[in-house]
Amino acid sequence: MLQLAKALRSKHLSIFPAPAQLIEFKEALIFAFMAALKASGAVNTLHAVTGASRDSLGGAFFGERSMD
Repeated sequence: MLQLAKALRSKHLSIFPAPAQLIEFKEALIFAFMAALKASGAVNTLHAVTGASRDSLGGAFFGERSMD
């Protein structure tokens, strides 16, 4: 972590702790992001992360849906 902090500082960037609320709701944020990808037709599950043989567009919408 210290090496990363040094490398970032050399590029005028810094690391700071995430707010507790962000940590508490990170799973909901990720699933909301995956839903947005699904709604736009973009791949939302990467094979390199899941171990699957290919990337996929997973998920389903039920009921009325408005993305306007």
